[in-house]
Amino acid sequence: MKQYERISTIAEAVRLTAENAEDVARWCHADNWGLNKEGTPEISLMTIHDWMFALAGDWIVKEGDIFVVMTNEFFTKFYKEVE
Repeated sequence: MKQYERISTIAEAVRLTAENAEDVARWCHADNWGLNKEGTPEISLMTIHDWMFALAGDWIVKEGDIFVVMTNEFFTKFYKEVE
């Protein structure tokens, strides 16, 4: 078997918190945002795949004109901060 390395891309990303939920919702053109029944910030947005929901601690990633939601575990496996 051959091995393949993921091609690097630079993307904008922000981790959702209670403090930045409103700003993040505006940035990613979220359809809805607010607190869920547990009192945790939640954003819902339409992506190229389907409706996605981001909770506090998740990352919203923008590559080109496309937004996706990733858990912190997944995000940190594939992205590192550009200095």
